[in-house]
Amino acid sequence: MVAFDKPPAAGDKPPAARAVGALPHQKWAPLAEAHTRVWSTVGSYDLALHVLTTDARTERLILAGRWVVPGVADACFVFLPEFWRQATIDFVGALDNVVRLCVSGQWPGLRLGRWYFFVRRAELDKHYPVAAVAAPMSEPADVEPQRLKPGKRPTHPWQRNVFLEVARKANVGESMPTASEMLNFCEEKFGYQPDIRAMQRLLRTLRNILDG
Repeated sequence: MVAFDKPPAAGDKPPAARAVGALPHQKWAPLAEAHTRVWSTVGSYDLALHVLTTDARTERLILAGRWVVPGVADACFVFLPEFWRQATIDFVGALDNVVRLCVSGQWPGLRLGRWYFFVRRAELDKHYPVAAVAAPMSEPADVEPQRLKPGKRPTHPWQRNVFLEVARKANVGESMPTASEMLNFCEEKFGYQPDIRAMQRLLRTLRNILDG
């Protein structure tokens, strides 16, 4: 989210963008989630910002925004590569999708109302799959995984479920859950408890994001 406080002029719209009707969650991921995936892949917070901007400029990733000014505007736009040639993703904050852009253009709408940024899941899942979030946390092949309670492996990655649950807790002001709490969450959600060390490392990564 980018927050400003003046209403937009009638007919304002971003340069190098096309309007769309909606950004359904099934097809669009919050930019904070995309940044976490890229960060896990490249191993650096700042490099992940650079990669996101570069990917947007080359259409390796497709980014969009929802522009909300209560009582005045609520519109969705998909940004074209030309937009990202004059804009840079400078900061992605906690799990509530706080974003800061550096824009060289003069369009005033980016300083009006509230902007929420998203990345299309099709390209995000292709280039930065959810499973890769835990890749740097994996144990060596000759180490027996340590589980509090063994069970069937999930049919989909557990990391995304943990990410979304931590995000939900952060958004309602709850404290960061412990590894044991999230192991119990995984057991209740899909009957499987991951390796406790992998869970601890994932939570440590998410805590770093929350701390900015």
